Amino acid sequence: MKNTNNIMLPTKRTLYAAIFLSSLISTASAGLSPRLGGKAVYDDDLDITWIANASLSESNTFGVHLVTDPIGGNPGTTWQSSQDWISGMNTAGYLGFRDWRLPICDASNCANSELGHLFTSEGISRRSPGLFSGIRNLYWTGTNVVSDPTNYAWVQLTGSNTGFDFFKTNTGAFPWAVRSGDVSSCSVSYDLPQNQWRQIGLPCDPGTNNKVSDIFTNMPGIYGTNWKVYRYDGKAYIDVGSTGTLQHGEGYWIIQTSAAKVALSMPQSSTPALTTECAASTRGCFEVPLSPANGSWSMIGFPLDTKATFDGVSIVTEDTYFPGYGTQYVPSPCAKDFLVHDGCSLREANGYEISSDSLWTYDGSQYIKITNGTDVLEPWRGYWVGILPRAGEFALKGIMLPKQKANTP
Repeated sequence: MKNTNNIMLPTKRTLYAAIFLSSLISTASAGLSPRLGGKAVYDDDLDITWIANASLSESNTFGVHLVTDPIGGNPGTTWQSSQDWISGMNTAGYLGFRDWRLPICDASNCANSELGHLFTSEGISRRSPGLFSGIRNLYWTGTNVVSDPTNYAWVQLTGSNTGFDFFKTNTGAFPWAVRSGDVSSCSVSYDLPQNQWRQIGLPCDPGTNNKVSDIFTNMPGIYGTNWKVYRYDGKAYIDVGSTGTLQHGEGYWIIQTSAAKVALSMPQSSTPALTTECAASTRGCFEVPLSPANGSWSMIGFPLDTKATFDGVSIVTEDTYFPGYGTQYVPSPCAKDFLVHDGCSLREANGYEISSDSLWTYDGSQYIKITNGTDVLEPWRGYWVGILPRAGEFALKGIMLPKQKANTP
């Protein structure tokens, strides 16, 4: 049996060579499923999770004052109160998550909306609530009316596939919380072949079970002899060790020499990443920290349990930077602005000399360049991103990776 001590890690020289060469070439609906003991419902078609109690705001305000219409006896609330209620829910970490939101639509009569899909495709109504309870007649969406976003937002009638614009100060509609993705434990796995170095990253948050020995429980043989895990600190490769910890979002090298393949999976207590809203994806984004001091290359681990495409990836800097020569702080070119964009694309960041314009991953024999808009980033994969000389000047923060619907290319 071959000892991994005799196996050399793929070097950055191989990566540089790949970059040099590249420069020369310039299903059917699965329906609804209960989650979290019936407190949530997962829609596999849209890869979203609903709160099961559609009138939860009436029994749990999360400390938020909801503006209602006591004279008319309508327990609904305003659009802003609904947004405040969602914020209170996220502050409380309801059901263990902090990324609840109002449902969205396409802003054209809500013809293509999350609520419309629930009502028409899944057949949910007040008379046929299915896995839900407390369904009311009218619900707010988080989508503004484009012609007058200050005063109007879209609402949706229960049982309908279309909506209508509604004055935001009206109290006739309810908030119904939803979040992107599933809330079940992380189930995506990865087949690690024999005697091949692979770049990996954890697709979900392992929580406190983040030791190498906690995560790779089915790895055959002895650590250090039959398998190993390394991290890169910006200067050198470091053996993590069997009792070392792995960080969500960090990239690692791994190899095993004992079996034809080993199926890597996360511990049962692992959970999909909490994501934030972002322009790149309605399902959210996850920011992996990057440091300008990481050196010429930083290895990240794709932190999500669904695939993403390269065109949604962006580099994020601090809001302002100091260009020197007696000038004051000015807006940074890749600052986050959820209303317009999240940072800037890797190509834009490359133009500012902040980062490389591509990502790279090792497939067991060579480096693969990820550069086209439709190129896919995958769970369990690790990637290199180049850190360029002006990253420190522009106060580089991290790289934003978008979440997409499960099983999409």
